[in-house]
Amino acid sequence: MIFHTTGAAVSRPRGGTLRRALVAVLAVAALTAAGCAAAPPAAMPDFALEAPAPKPAPARQVPLEANPRAYYHFLKGYQLELSHEFDKALAEYLAGLEYAPDSLALLSGTADLYLRNGDVEKATQTAEEALARFPSDPDLLRFLSQLYLRQDDLDAAERIYRRLIGVDPEDIKPYYLLALAYIRAERYDDAKALVAETRRRRPESPLPDYYLGRILREEGNDRAALRAFRKAIDKDPGFEAPYLDSADLLERAGRADKARAMYERVVRDVDSRSGIARDQLIRLYLKAGDLEKVLAQFDAILEYNPQNVSVLFRKAVVLSEQDRVEEAIDTVQRILTLLPADVRSMAFLGVLYEQAERYEEARAIFQRILELEPDHEQAQIHLGYVADQLGDEEGRDRAVEAVRALSERHPEDVSLRLYVAWGDAQAGRYEDAVDVLKGALDVDPDNVEAHFSLGAAYYELKRFDDMVGEMRWVVERNPRHADALNFLGYSYAERGENLKEAVDLIRRALDIQPDNGFFLDSLAWAYHMQGRAKNALKVQIKAIENAPRQDPVLFDHLGSMYLAVGKKAEAREAWIDALELDPDAEDLKDRFKKEGFGDPDAIERILKAREMADPAPAPAASAPAPVPPAP
Repeated sequence: MIFHTTGAAVSRPRGGTLRRALVAVLAVAALTAAGCAAAPPAAMPDFALEAPAPKPAPARQVPLEANPRAYYHFLKGYQLELSHEFDKALAEYLAGLEYAPDSLALLSGTADLYLRNGDVEKATQTAEEALARFPSDPDLLRFLSQLYLRQDDLDAAERIYRRLIGVDPEDIKPYYLLALAYIRAERYDDAKALVAETRRRRPESPLPDYYLGRILREEGNDRAALRAFRKAIDKDPGFEAPYLDSADLLERAGRADKARAMYERVVRDVDSRSGIARDQLIRLYLKAGDLEKVLAQFDAILEYNPQNVSVLFRKAVVLSEQDRVEEAIDTVQRILTLLPADVRSMAFLGVLYEQAERYEEARAIFQRILELEPDHEQAQIHLGYVADQLGDEEGRDRAVEAVRALSERHPEDVSLRLYVAWGDAQAGRYEDAVDVLKGALDVDPDNVEAHFSLGAAYYELKRFDDMVGEMRWVVERNPRHADALNFLGYSYAERGENLKEAVDLIRRALDIQPDNGFFLDSLAWAYHMQGRAKNALKVQIKAIENAPRQDPVLFDHLGSMYLAVGKKAEAREAWIDALELDPDAEDLKDRFKKEGFGDPDAIERILKAREMADPAPAPAASAPAPVPPAP
């Protein structure tokens, strides 16, 4: 919308809703109001960058109030425009022009609505017609110059900008707008000439130095650009733009520390609420891995904008990456107090609940998501994982079947097929899992995770050679696939085959994840199978310390390693821990009895006797892993 306030000409109403309402209320009275005296034409300025071409005498702006029919259509069109009914509003303005063809308000409004409706050609034609009648109207000149730039017609835009400069030579904004147009067209000398003119008129202003810096930057003269930006800062230390451009150049030159310092100076000394500077600081701190400073920036933004949902969400992501899961949960809950039905935040909260092992709360929130969006894939998928953690096999299977139905509707979505295969594997349907995974590979033959999962399914089916083939394919395609390296190495160690290669594979996995307790267990077992008993025991103790949960296999291995170094009492205690975690481990029961450690079926009595001898609590069992564990 172009607004005009010249003389007695009718202006487009500005202000709030009340003012707009008053326009409609007063419309009837205005139709009968007496006309006001027309404003005299504006005098042409005595300065222009070039001699202006002769112009027709500007038309007299006959007030619309003096033409009731035109005024009626104007007011009706304006109300339609406020309601975003642009086609109808345009029709009303055109009808008004039939009665008042020289009305600047109607002409400019018509041009504006043509533009809103996407008809740039008619918008330009109408604006030029208006300019022929009102050659010195600054709002019209600005509108038309932007129209020509939108059409990449720099020559026409230049013509209009120079006329705008001629209207008010002391207004330096048009100089810079034209300079920016020259920069985009790579007419750097013309841009510099305009900036030099503004320096002559406003030598104390930082703007000439700033815009010169922008020109020099586009020319590739970064050092000179930095000097120009520094001069702009010296003239006005509170002017933010040259700081931001300087920081960008510094980072481009590989001086990230200097760039960070420049952005920090902005938020410290210029504008503590500078969104651009804080966003750039967040990006640079993330790049440097300094998550504490990232969080400090988030907190600074939230001090003055505590309801900034985007910042809250990003803060929660960083907290979760730092394993500060409870703080991340609190942060996402703040979002949901502001946006109670925000599904993205709800889904993230559910995942965080899973990380915190708050499975009932996770299940509740994923169920809530499915109430809002019944086909939400990730909610269905996570609901199955959560049910499996809670030992709810029926709930897990329901979720898997729901995703299976989704997969049938979206056969190209390999991630859905992978989830269905996981569900089949969890239910012991390994042949079905193989069929699903082969289907996934028909869609995406190079999907690494599908090959890995297929290898895991072959392992459960005791198809060892097929498993080895899949795992080798995975590590060839992705040499840093730690799970595949560990899986293959442990599988060899378990069979007592290729033990040297097994150790090498597992060490490669540990190079990627050095504190992974299950990988350490695999290495300890490979050492054990090599007869390196002391090394095995040392690594196994570390494995249990680093494991994310109590696992019966790790305590079973620990007992075997204690036996290998002749520590039968410690071996018995480790196996009791394993049987407490998995009372149905028949093979371990046989070994327990064979070693003369007592009746493994009386494990409860053994545990009670141990508690009486040592009041320290035995390790508590935890929920099973959300994905099929490595062998």
